[in-house]
Amino acid sequence: MRMNLKFTSRQRELSKIKYTIAQLLLLMLLFQSCTKDPADFGVTTSFETTSANTETAYKIDVFYPDASFPTTPVPIVVMLDGFWYHDMGAELLAELSEEGTIPKCLMVSIDYVSGTGVYDRADDLIYPVLHEEDSRVGPAFYGFLTEELVPNIEANYMIDTTQRVLIGHSLGGFFALYSLFDNPTEPFFQKRIAASGSIGLGDNELFVLEEAISTQVSDIDQDLFIGCGTLVGSATIMHQELFNRIDSRNYPNMNIAFETYPKTHGTDPYPSFKNGLRHVFN
Repeated sequence: MRMNLKFTSRQRELSKIKYTIAQLLLLMLLFQSCTKDPADFGVTTSFETTSANTETAYKIDVFYPDASFPTTPVPIVVMLDGFWYHDMGAELLAELSEEGTIPKCLMVSIDYVSGTGVYDRADDLIYPVLHEEDSRVGPAFYGFLTEELVPNIEANYMIDTTQRVLIGHSLGGFFALYSLFDNPTEPFFQKRIAASGSIGLGDNELFVLEEAISTQVSDIDQDLFIGCGTLVGSATIMHQELFNRIDSRNYPNMNIAFETYPKTHGTDPYPSFKNGLRHVFN
């Protein structure tokens, strides 16, 4: 029996976003106090760039878990919300590559020059609500990633262009999933990790889009991992339903996994990222 997952109130949507931001601001302080300096794990460099697609200025951090940047092609990991997850991502990439479960990867994490990325991200990471005027620029941000940022990195570092990974949590998880279904036949990112995505946003549009795409394509070539904490209200049920729907399509080249953890929305990124990286590379 199909569940009724419809959300019709824009006020409810906005209040959920504000509540999530408040939660994540508190947890950002926790992450900063618990994670080690990325310099302990490898080499990092940074630069700033203004996107022609979004007209926003970004601070980009590039990390590699070694003493110097790679001299042979390696996978690229694009980490959304780098102001929260750069250090965590660097530690995980170093740990998992050292244990041999994933290859060494170049990580590109995204921050905002404004210093207010926790608020600026909302416009970038949410696609416009269907059939409504909306200032959110998800498609333009996707253009920034695929037309500007990643090509620039690939022009300046040794990158295996067949192994591009996109990682996002919360709104970033929503973006990782929505952008896949918005570009299903030739996905720019061959691997995606969506942790505790805000998949109930809008008029349930992610589910609507997924169902529409299933009638238009016979395959989606993608390594996809979805993770979620069990202490996140109804989110676990919604993530399970989304996984069940995608898995039931039996796409020949879709390698999908779903895991839950006894975590809150603020503490489920770590196990989701860790097991997600293991899954998409194996």
